[in-house]
Amino acid sequence: MTRRSLVILGLTAVVVGSCTTSRPEDGRVAERECVNSQNIYDYDVLDDHHVVVEARSNDYYLLTLQEPCSGLAFARGIAIADAMTRVCGDGSAWVSFDQAIGGSKRCRIIGVERVGDTEEAEAIIQSRGDDEHESP
Repeated sequence: MTRRSLVILGLTAVVVGSCTTSRPEDGRVAERECVNSQNIYDYDVLDDHHVVVEARSNDYYLLTLQEPCSGLAFARGIAIADAMTRVCGDGSAWVSFDQAIGGSKRCRIIGVERVGDTEEAEAIIQSRGDDEHESP
C-alpha cells in the first residue's frame, strides 16, 4: 500500500475485535468484525465501493461502502469518522475525503470484514460477482 494521509475522527478508544449484534431468528448471537479506527494507519482504494485499511499488527479490513463513492480513488487522503472510534459496518461510520472539484464527500461504511491482505480482499469482491459494487 502506498502511504497517504489518513485522519481518524472519534470520541473514545475501543479495541480491535469482534462485537455482538442482535440475535438472528435461531437465537444465536451473531458476531461482526470491528476495527478501532485509531489503529488504522494505511488504506488502499479497491473500487468505488471498497476500501482496505491496514491496522496495527498487520491486520487488514475490507470496508464496504453503501453507495458508489466516486472520486475516492483520486483522494490524497481519507478520514474515517464515527460517533465512537470503533467501526463495525453498522452504518454509523463514514469515509470522507476532499474532492478536487466539488468540496468534501463522505460515504457510509456498511460492512467491515477482516481479511489477510489486499489481494484476499480483491478475491472476495471478485468471488461475489457483485457487478453493482464494481467500478466500470
